[in-house]
Amino acid sequence: MKVDLSNSPLTYKYFKDYLVQLIACHEHDQSGGRFVGVVNDSTMLEEMLQRIETVGCTKDILSEIGNISDCHELASRIMNAWAELRCIDQLLRENYSTISKTTAIADLLATKDKRNYAFQVTRINAMMNERMRYAVDLSPFGPLEDIHKRLGTPLSTLFWSAIENKNAKFRKWPNGNDLRCIVVVTSDSNLQDSMTRHIACSAIASGIKDLTACNFDRLLWLPDLGNGALFYIDQAEAGVREIECWADWCDELSASNRDCCGVSRRKVDIGSYIPRYL
Repeated sequence: MKVDLSNSPLTYKYFKDYLVQLIACHEHDQSGGRFVGVVNDSTMLEEMLQRIETVGCTKDILSEIGNISDCHELASRIMNAWAELRCIDQLLRENYSTISKTTAIADLLATKDKRNYAFQVTRINAMMNERMRYAVDLSPFGPLEDIHKRLGTPLSTLFWSAIENKNAKFRKWPNGNDLRCIVVVTSDSNLQDSMTRHIACSAIASGIKDLTACNFDRLLWLPDLGNGALFYIDQAEAGVREIECWADWCDELSASNRDCCGVSRRKVDIGSYIPRYL
């Protein structure tokens, strides 16, 4: 397997040494991980690196990977770093400024509309079917009640641990004036289906409501493509937690039209049995 990086100077600059190791592992026992597939069509990765280069965080983020000899662990750490780069790219699209890397509880800091934000970024490594202890039909087709019964538990299971873990960490965030946001990045083709995404949004909202204490103000779910779903959490009085979900899946987004697809979210009716906007 060969990856042509002749037209991808930043991919070469930042990932060349990692790719040499991962491709060797991939050719030996297919253990190079998902990042090999990402770079095999390196146009989108290179364009993202070009867009975020002026932020100046790429080197610091990749330095957290460390010197890893185990290919599985290396691939996982690279994808975790890619999730932070993906987040920076999205923040730029949504007009955040003064984006910086930090390692104190949060991963990134940024400013928007004169408000300071702290972001914890997490990538869900497992696919939906890998989180289940038994075989589950993940098809988004069939009777509506049956679809919700089949997909509800796998989707709740998929997102729950990520939300719970980052929520616990934000409890220690020192600045109460900052808006705290959890960013969940997924790489699962099952989550590109509109019905599956709708049930996932409902599952995420239910998970947030079930938290004993909610220590964050926003949650941004970023799938492989598109602008994802942004959840607003209103910590109302008397323990009532109001949650709104605003989504812009931007399904037409690709490497060739990335700049043509702006961010235009609509409020999701997360109580509906079918994908529906309010």
